[in-house]
Amino acid sequence: MLHTDDNYVFGSIVEKTNVVEKTNTAEEINTAVKTKYDVYEENSVLRAKKRQRATFKFKVKLVLFIVAAFGACWLLMYRYALITELTYKINTANKQYNNILSENVKLKVEIERQIDLQKIRELAETKLGMHKPDKYETVYIKVPKNDYTQVSDAYKKQAANQNTISVVKDIVGKIIRYLE
Repeated sequence: MLHTDDNYVFGSIVEKTNVVEKTNTAEEINTAVKTKYDVYEENSVLRAKKRQRATFKFKVKLVLFIVAAFGACWLLMYRYALITELTYKINTANKQYNNILSENVKLKVEIERQIDLQKIRELAETKLGMHKPDKYETVYIKVPKNDYTQVSDAYKKQAANQNTISVVKDIVGKIIRYLE
């Protein structure tokens, strides 16, 4: 059976491409074959599957984008809620601090108002039996200042040595804990 169609190769179901016969290079042959025959365009089942796959990918990307946007909005709202809560706690603490300061000032004023030297003198003389010393009862003591500085310097040296020893002990302890 002779077939007169130019695109038909005898004994085969594959059509012959005219472009392939006219081209010389392999690259031109590949591009010509690819442009002429696309499986997904020719076959309706594959075309439907390709479209379905593309639609599914789009839907998955859309859902992931919506979830990511919702998560970002939720994180932003949560952050602002924490900031608002901390601001509220700070304001409450500041109010308490100011109340304590004002109460402290009131107590100081109350103490100063109640301290009356004449009243204290009267209480000391009547209840405690105290009296002002006479001239012969007063004894003056001379305290040299150089003793005070020598004791202070010795105390400072001792405190510095103890601090150095405690720092070295802490470092050695941390190293031992790290090595364990």
